[in-house]
Amino acid sequence: MSSVMNAFVASLESENEFDFFLEKLLALNLFVITDKAYLTIEIRAIYDKLMFQYERDDDFISSAVAKSSLPYIEENKGNAEVLFILFQNGKKKRNVGDKFKHIVSDNWKADMVVTFNIRSNRNNFDLRDSRVAWFQIQWLAQAMKEITPKNILNL
Repeated sequence: MSSVMNAFVASLESENEFDFFLEKLLALNLFVITDKAYLTIEIRAIYDKLMFQYERDDDFISSAVAKSSLPYIEENKGNAEVLFILFQNGKKKRNVGDKFKHIVSDNWKADMVVTFNIRSNRNNFDLRDSRVAWFQIQWLAQAMKEITPKNILNL
């Protein structure tokens, strides 16, 4: 979460704020979805929520960035790229607070281990990869199929 906040705060020093934020979040590879058009929609929603808070909270920056990194903002006015690198290389904000947690979308990557027996696995793929399943679930099922050994899929 601190990398997202670092990208947002740095983007405020960019001429094209959203484009900078989008580029940085895409590079962080935080999402399950790989479709760039859909990711742009997701990242726009995150950006808009953060901007909404930024415009209404006078203390936003100090609660979003590590205290030791705050001087970088004044020192690097107008240089979003350098500011982002300094934020990323500096101390990470350990707790960005509850007010930032709601920005996370359903597409956020999470590590998980899933075990299925063969019958359940086939049933899962049949249901989740069908055209009536929600498109994001279809994408997940297709990605799971790609990494499932072929001999298991053919049983």
